[in-house]
Amino acid sequence: MDCITREGCKLVMNEVYEGEIEGFLNRAKIFFDQMPDPKLQTPLSEHSPLKK
Repeated sequence: MDCITREGCKLVMNEVYEGEIEGFLNRAKIFFDQMPDPKLQTPLSEHSPLKK
């Protein structure tokens, strides 16, 4: 929430903000574009008990 509301926004109450919707959407897109691909998996160590 802080990443998306960091500029051009005013707090109304709790997690309710007012501001330019395009700004919210652009910042949200930039934030989520930085997340890793959820389909990628970290390889398991040969010593991992999770290895089958």
